[in-house]
Amino acid sequence: MKQAPIIFVIILISMILVSAFIAPGSDIGSPERQGEGPLSQSERPHEDRRLDDFPDRFFIRNTQVPSDRAMLEDIITKSEKMSRRLAVSIAMLEQEGEDVKDMESLLEEYILLVSDARMYLEMSDMSAGADSVNSSQNNSLNGSLTCQSEEECLERSRESITQANLRLKSIFGRLSPYLASHAVIPENGTLHAQGNGTIVLFGDLDVRLYVSHGNISYTDFNSDLTVRLENDPTPSISSTETGQEIVSYKNMTGGVSLSGSGFMVEVAGEDISLIATGKGRSELFGNGIYYFEEGNVAGKKQIWKPPLFEND
Repeated sequence: MKQAPIIFVIILISMILVSAFIAPGSDIGSPERQGEGPLSQSERPHEDRRLDDFPDRFFIRNTQVPSDRAMLEDIITKSEKMSRRLAVSIAMLEQEGEDVKDMESLLEEYILLVSDARMYLEMSDMSAGADSVNSSQNNSLNGSLTCQSEEECLERSRESITQANLRLKSIFGRLSPYLASHAVIPENGTLHAQGNGTIVLFGDLDVRLYVSHGNISYTDFNSDLTVRLENDPTPSISSTETGQEIVSYKNMTGGVSLSGSGFMVEVAGEDISLIATGKGRSELFGNGIYYFEEGNVAGKKQIWKPPLFEND
């Protein structure tokens, strides 16, 4: 397989993830693709299991807590969502027989600290004209909550979310052995993945996937890519700064198959079910599980990385 330089691959991944789905002024039409045709119901991935009830994916970009009240409230809201997402990931590991007691303990502290931050923020509203404000909350990590002024309430809220972010760092440190990171698809091996989020694949691969309400982009390095789609969505065509063509489909629900000797594909959406056979590399971001199969022997199930970008 003729591989693209790794730095180009990295740049292309970035461009696909950030801009492929919002290409301005692109010519709309069917690109020339070998062997394109509809994908029948029977050609969907045979593993059509769904991972239900996942919270929306998002990522807190900066752990430095802002001083602005609105931004503070926003980061608390995102932290509350993060706690629910972490609970799902940890529960998935526990179901696979992993020891997660340490992570559960850290998550409990994280949840309490985020709750403290929320309570202090609400107390800041009640502090105007009052000598002091006390909370009736009994499950605080730091005992009863008290502040004397709006400024003090906000400061305590910021301190609580800062402490929560330290717990979050520890949780991800313990999760890291289970997170996908440049997962290599061995030659003649098979990647199985199910979940909500984003998957990026590059290599000499045969891919079958199903996605609900998703976006798909691909680029063909060796001009031999065969693409078949269950439906007949209208593509948009854009180019990277190096002139490499990117074909994208927005808000798509259905099955897709791709086969080629050197291509990259990115799929982002819900209820993703994917099987990729061949040799290549993969990145998986969001809420989901994946494993490799070699010689009909399934490997250990692992979870996807936290998402790169907000999606609120």
